[in-house]
Amino acid sequence: MAGCGAFGPSDVPDQSQFAPLAELAANDRAFVRLYGSGIVPVEFIAIHRAFVFKTAGTARLELWELQPSENGPYGHVRVIESPDVNRPDYFDRAFVIAELFDDQAQAVAEFIQTQSPTYPCRFAYELLGPNSSTYIAWILRQTGWDVPFSIRAIGQDSPVNCM
Repeated sequence: MAGCGAFGPSDVPDQSQFAPLAELAANDRAFVRLYGSGIVPVEFIAIHRAFVFKTAGTARLELWELQPSENGPYGHVRVIESPDVNRPDYFDRAFVIAELFDDQAQAVAEFIQTQSPTYPCRFAYELLGPNSSTYIAWILRQTGWDVPFSIRAIGQDSPVNCM
């Protein structure tokens, strides 16, 4: 985990309480994880966050995030679906910030799947916001998932009034 801190490259939160992603994927339980990763080369001041989840009764993992270079059907919202969410450039540096299981996770996962395509700022991306942190904060607020906000998540307080 070296080089991927929440507050700098050497300040990675303790990950010992989190099961490996492969173990969660093999289980029938719904789960949602919020991952973070320092943005190289500015990891001391900026963090990127993304959701990885699996709904109950499926084997498919999904990664949902907002990327400036994405220009797909949901604008800058990028969805990666695969059995292992194959994105080593992210998961080599990423750490778990928070996770949910079962009914709570199912509700958050369904919100992400159904409402992200309507996210008001899906076609906007600015360095200071709206950006990927704005998207993550919007989902957390809309679902009532109480995750502490990081001062390194630049743009999380940007207004979501882009339409």
